[in-house]
Amino acid sequence: MKTSHIKSMLFMLSCLIGCMSFNLAQAATQPPITVQSYAKHVGSNTVYTYQVTNHGPNRLVAFSIGCFCQNADEPPLTDIEPELVIYPINYDVNVNEGYGGTSASSYSAPLGWEGHVEHYEDIGYISFGFNSEWGSGISLLPGNTETFSITTSTKDDSGLRTISLYTSGGAGSEEFFYDKNRRGYLNGHYSYRENDAAGKYRVYSYPMQRMDQTAPVISVTLTPTTLSPPNGNLIPITAAITVTDDYDPEPEIKLESITATETLDATDIQNAQLGSDDRDFSLAAKRTSNNLAGRIYTVTYSATDASGNKATATATVTVF
Repeated sequence: MKTSHIKSMLFMLSCLIGCMSFNLAQAATQPPITVQSYAKHVGSNTVYTYQVTNHGPNRLVAFSIGCFCQNADEPPLTDIEPELVIYPINYDVNVNEGYGGTSASSYSAPLGWEGHVEHYEDIGYISFGFNSEWGSGISLLPGNTETFSITTSTKDDSGLRTISLYTSGGAGSEEFFYDKNRRGYLNGHYSYRENDAAGKYRVYSYPMQRMDQTAPVISVTLTPTTLSPPNGNLIPITAAITVTDDYDPEPEIKLESITATETLDATDIQNAQLGSDDRDFSLAAKRTSNNLAGRIYTVTYSATDASGNKATATATVTVF
């Protein structure tokens, strides 16, 4: 047999062994229950969706979203870290006993499952649990996948936060808690309970797998694109923006910046609200007298989907 053929066979064999090893390792590390997540904006709300798959030999009767909760032996839990900051929509904070404050409009679940906010004594955060035992008892059987969702206010204008938020910036700022909340509902942990080999009740926690890893596609067109003559007048500019995303039909649009190729006076840009979805502003039609190429304004917008993927696009306006 030719040497080249032997080398080719050895290479193919090594690849096959490598692939088998990878698959075996993957199978060994895959949890019996997996949760894949993504988010989308719906009006003023954010809907977090979960695809829950039972890879194990036992039926799944209950699990929690947003809780790194586990125990080494039997209850009570020896390690509890809930991760959610904002209550689901329509939650009644005045219902203190049981789970009566959770509205059916704040979540979706398969037939036979119910959802509820989970509180923890002396802990400021919450988690959200789904339970089939409180419904009609239809559990998630091995080899099956079901879809669940939880809806929250995107910016929590209702004030239904689990803890007080501060606006001084840093670790106590509202932006910090909104980001923590999104991470909890989207990138946090899920927990479920089952009996181990010895028949003892245990709670297991794993990180959720984020499905949406792709940024939106955004394009920007400005009208007008040229300003002339350079007489210093303020000219209204309108931005037309198109954006698409594979999971989120309504990515968040923000005006990120307006810059220029020349030093700007304080009054050269008017009515531009940076950090918001502002598509109408005014630019000064002026340039330095010896700049025959013209002053070029560069306007940058961003599109961020509810899973946190961000893209930017720019357009220009030239003053001749």
